[in-house]
Amino acid sequence: MKKLLYILACGVLPALASFILPWYSIAIIPFIISYVLNMPPRVAFWGAFTGVAIYWLIAALMKDIPNNHVLSGMVAKVLFVQDYRALLAVTALIGGLVGGLGALSGAYMYEVKLRRK
Repeated sequence: MKKLLYILACGVLPALASFILPWYSIAIIPFIISYVLNMPPRVAFWGAFTGVAIYWLIAALMKDIPNNHVLSGMVAKVLFVQDYRALLAVTALIGGLVGGLGALSGAYMYEVKLRRK
């Protein structure tokens, strides 16, 4: 249950913060959450990766579906990606990695704090 709430927090809080903070808040917020909740590094990374990747995929789809995938199709051609779906997958992967690495940093920061005591 704690892991599910962690995934939800890592997906919802950056989504809410994106209205007032820059895009890299998707790394800062999972960092803070994993540090405060004392998450193990493995759980911290994969939980934040999942939460942020789902958030970025939903955000990209909300921008992409209304224009009938025209813009993402053009960008996919420029980036030599096969299809707009692959571009959306790469978008979710990059967002997930940024969030996961931020959370992993927070988990390791907590472990370093414990070792110094």
